[in-house]
Amino acid sequence: MQKLFTVGLIAILVIGLITALPLTHTFAKSGKEKKVMKSITKALDRATEGKPSTIDMLNISKFNDNSTIVVINKTGSITPPPPPPTCKPTEHLENGKCVPNPPPPPPPTGNTTLVCTVGDFKDGKVMTAMKKDKCDITIALGDMGYGSNLNLLKSLGFTNCVVGNHDAVEDGSAAIYKEALAYCKDSWYKVAGNGTTILVGINTNGNDAKTIAWLSDLLNNLSDNVKNVIIFSHKGGHVFKNAHHPAEASAIYSKVEDAGHANVKIYEVAGHNHNMAQSTNGLWFIAGSGGAKKYTCGTDAQWNFCGTDTGYLRFTIDNKGSIATGFYDMSGKKLH
Repeated sequence: MQKLFTVGLIAILVIGLITALPLTHTFAKSGKEKKVMKSITKALDRATEGKPSTIDMLNISKFNDNSTIVVINKTGSITPPPPPPTCKPTEHLENGKCVPNPPPPPPPTGNTTLVCTVGDFKDGKVMTAMKKDKCDITIALGDMGYGSNLNLLKSLGFTNCVVGNHDAVEDGSAAIYKEALAYCKDSWYKVAGNGTTILVGINTNGNDAKTIAWLSDLLNNLSDNVKNVIIFSHKGGHVFKNAHHPAEASAIYSKVEDAGHANVKIYEVAGHNHNMAQSTNGLWFIAGSGGAKKYTCGTDAQWNFCGTDTGYLRFTIDNKGSIATGFYDMSGKKLH
């Protein structure tokens, strides 16, 4: 590989405009020009840390000019790197490769889509209540049975699920974690509300850096008609004061929030704490209310609702992207 050495005139600009010098001729130089050449030589010596012999090609940029001039070409031309591939209309560039675009949203099947979610359950009672509510999409938020396998989860027919700490090596086993990753996937997304809303599932017992990169890529490539993103995970990015479990996924969610997506409303839904809770801003939710032993609940300035009922969280999404939320108990009564 040839070495390419480009020197911008940060150190040389004081000399003024430079013109190309043919390498096959020698010109008589005035005292002023000799002084300029001496300055150039010193600048090159500093730039190459005293080893100008390492230069194969030298480009110098002119002052107030985007062009460059080649003044030394000792070893022949250098092959430039290949241009990035030109992707098809059905593809986009990702890590230097053309990959398929996300699938288009399905046609609307009605005026609204009901998305119901719950985590931390030991039986199928909450799923029965969600079926009575005619939920279109059901999402399990992790800790789905507390057993040595996921047989309960698989029997209940959730549309999607995310991995919890009891479904992973942390408080489960390597075997159940392998089963959970195969069944729930490490990350996933699906379209709802006639393309206005993206539902996203992430694994908060996985590799945070990998999850952040995947989420960032997804959020940075949303189509213009997306108004909402609802992220589902077991561990949360925010919790109410004195919650049993702290915000163990804050590293992931803070990256999403700091990136800023001004035209998209981002909702965050977690389980892990065995409560129902909603933040004052209407964007953070806890739905670990599947029936496992309840934890102490509390409200504060950031969390205006917290309850210990067994039940589920429902998102009602219309085909224009408007969202209504509510917590429901086992009888279908709205609690908040």
